[in-house]
Order: sequence, then C-alpha cells, then structure tokens
Amino acid sequence: MRTFQPYRSALLPLWRFHNVEVATKSSKDLWERFEDYDDRNDFVGMDMVRKLLQIGMMRTQMKSYFKDRIKYNDEGNVLPNSEGRQRNQEMDNTSRIFQKYFDYTRTHQGYIAKKKVFMREKRNERREKALEKKAEARRREKHREEQRKDN
Repeated sequence: MRTFQPYRSALLPLWRFHNVEVATKSSKDLWERFEDYDDRNDFVGMDMVRKLLQIGMMRTQMKSYFKDRIKYNDEGNVLPNSEGRQRNQEMDNTSRIFQKYFDYTRTHQGYIAKKKVFMREKRNERREKALEKKAEARRREKHREEQRKDN
C-alpha cells in the first residue's frame, strides 16, 4: 500500500490488529482521525483511513483462515486454507471490528460527498491534460509543416 506524508506518520502508528482488544482501540482511533479529517475537509486523509480499515479487515480475514496464523510450512509451501480446518476465532472477531468501521466510512455522507467532488476534479484534470497534449501535438505538427515549407 502506498501512503504519503503526513498521513503515513499520523495513521500507521494507530493501525494495529494483533487481537480483538488492540483492533478495537485501533479502529476507534482511526475512526476519530477519519472524523477529524472530515472536519478539516481533507478527503485524502479520510480515504487513507478508509483504506487502512479495509486492509486491516482483509488481513485479519486471511489470518483467520490459518488457525495458527501460519500460512507456510517449514518447506515454504502454502498450507491448505480453511477447508476442513477450524478458523482462528479471534482473528475472525478482529476482522468484524475493522469491517464495522470500514462500513461506517463507506456510508458516511461527508465521505461520499467529498469523494464525488474529488473524482470530478480528477476527471477534469485528466481532461485538461488530454487537451493540453492535443494542443501541443498540433503545435508540433504545425511547426513541422512550417519547416517543410521553408526547405
């Protein structure tokens, strides 16, 4: 996952998921940061928090499939997944905690509104860059034609 400053130093120390207690505190802290970014009208910060909650949910889901939290055997081969195996209940519960807060972010009205604005701005930036490229290509072509006429 790519993260950028100042979000990396602000958010990564809060992101922990070793057990239910740690994940609960981590999720609440990240949610508080999400709301703080919302108050500051900082969509990028809100989206970074959303992404960390999503990754926390996904990683703990993966760890729940491997009861001993071990994915590889001594030879480096991947162990069989949860088929026929008992799941790690603690990691399953940890995943649900992250999922609850992740779902909050996805339905948060401030996030949805800011995302629409952000995506519109990005789309406009891409359009402007494409138009600039076309204009530059036309200028170059016109310059080449003028050079050909002069020769």
